[in-house]
Amino acid sequence: MKTQNKFIIVIIFLFLILVLSYKFAISNTINQRREYLNLLTESDKLENSPALLLQLKRKEKIIDSILAINRLKTITAQNNLLYYMNDFASKNNLVVLNFNEPHVFSNNNQTQNTYKFILSGAYNDLSNFIYTLEKNTIFGEVIHSEFKKIHDVKQKTEYLTLTLMLRTITQ
Repeated sequence: MKTQNKFIIVIIFLFLILVLSYKFAISNTINQRREYLNLLTESDKLENSPALLLQLKRKEKIIDSILAINRLKTITAQNNLLYYMNDFASKNNLVVLNFNEPHVFSNNNQTQNTYKFILSGAYNDLSNFIYTLEKNTIFGEVIHSEFKKIHDVKQKTEYLTLTLMLRTITQ
């Protein structure tokens, strides 16, 4: 064999050794290094978690105090009632004409909220609304209902309205 052929064979073997060493050793080392760096960042996040937890607890207390001031409990009941009314109205061809803030009365550890709202639609749908509101929901009791037939002179139409008062008592 000539020296030039020997030299080419040595270079090919050297290249094969480099490829095999990368395949079995160096690539595993690089993967282990990446995993190690990921674990370090996760451990840093976990070390900061007690401070973050303390900060979140402080924010929770502040938000709870703000919600207590704004009486979110009654607002939530009011929103739920309004959502129920709109859902029922859209299914039964009713129109919610008026929905005001509740009248709140407090007496001896009890709070009484009285909601007044006005609906418009067919008589059967309105009476069905009264029945389902009082019997199938837990919003409260109907204390007053008044049907009015209103004649609109400008549009030359007549329509039926229902004025309803609903009372809820909370302790």
